[in-house]
Amino acid sequence: MSKLETNTIDNISGSSTLTIGDSNTSTIALKSGATLTNFPANTPAFFSYASASQSYSTSNTKIQLNTESFDTNSNFDTSNYRFTPTTAGKYFIYGQIFIIGPANFYGNALIYKNGGSEVWQGSNNSSTNADFSIQVSAIVSMNGSSDYVELYGRNNSSHSTQQGSQFTYMTGYKLIGA
Repeated sequence: MSKLETNTIDNISGSSTLTIGDSNTSTIALKSGATLTNFPANTPAFFSYASASQSYSTSNTKIQLNTESFDTNSNFDTSNYRFTPTTAGKYFIYGQIFIIGPANFYGNALIYKNGGSEVWQGSNNSSTNADFSIQVSAIVSMNGSSDYVELYGRNNSSHSTQQGSQFTYMTGYKLIGA
């Protein structure tokens, strides 16, 4: 094995492609602890949650996600409870609503895009008193300027969500290469 020591590798003038290795190369190894820079990242990204319980009923109700664990680009609005990314692309969005549920309960979690239902997921139909969570996820195309997503819930009678970051929340991030 030979060793090449240099500070810069660059392509030839007039070319915009730099190839490392050939068709026989299947692995490029970096030393332990090495840092790669200037690569795409899964940002913007956020994690927002409800800091208080919220009652909602049979009509679709926006979940009040008023607290953030993180928000890489300050794109989550904790007063309007929505994520509006400033970078166009496809985003993985995931929401969970934790329900304080009675017997014979049915509920839905919904991801809304621009004020309309994008994706929804039904959940538990419990015959006994039980607290449970409803999850929903989607890959949503966002234009990076005016598109936004929100978490909504509905159930078959008036019940409450449970507060706290491990209970009722929405999270998301930009997908790389999608």
